[in-house]
Amino acid sequence: MRSFLFVPGIRPERFNKALASGADAVILDLEDAVGEPDKAQARQHVADAVAGFVASTVRVLLRVNGFGTPWFDDDLSLLALDGIDGVVLPKAESAAALEAVAHVTAKPIFPLIESALGVWQVLEVAQAPGVERLVFGSVDFELDLDCAGSWEALLYARSRIVRAEVSFRRERERLSRQRHRFQRHGSSRRRRNAEQERTNLRGGRVCKDTAY
Repeated sequence: MRSFLFVPGIRPERFNKALASGADAVILDLEDAVGEPDKAQARQHVADAVAGFVASTVRVLLRVNGFGTPWFDDDLSLLALDGIDGVVLPKAESAAALEAVAHVTAKPIFPLIESALGVWQVLEVAQAPGVERLVFGSVDFELDLDCAGSWEALLYARSRIVRAEVSFRRERERLSRQRHRFQRHGSSRRRRNAEQERTNLRGGRVCKDTAY
């Protein structure tokens, strides 16, 4: 995915426009784009619109409120709905936050690294369960450090996030290939065993546990 389009969860009239925009993914934002009094209403708008998300070929992600906020658990309940393809976790700063998300869904997680602590602990975040890709929230990072948004000011943070992403993406791909080989070889063994059993039956030999 190359382009992400954020849409406020409190503006349901923009959902279909976002899906038709040509973006690779649409992120429904329940966090910064929604004021505290409107959090519950934004969740309801997302729930009411899932039929349109299911019908779309665009990937739909949900940016929930941060781990430890009063809205976190209620936001996570939306991940059980069809049409929500993954979750963007803001203020990702520890594996504990990722584990809390992975506990309720197997859908992919996109941790948003947007604080000094998040950058410092990005290796821990990157290897947490369910992570598909790291995302750099440069604006909030600038606010956290009270720094300029110049290339030089953000270079260290970007470099550290990219190194963590590449390192653990390769590890995830290696483990995925390993599981695939195991499943493929396991299927081959099961087929060979079934063929052998049929051969034994045709030859008058029954190779079964006599306890059964």
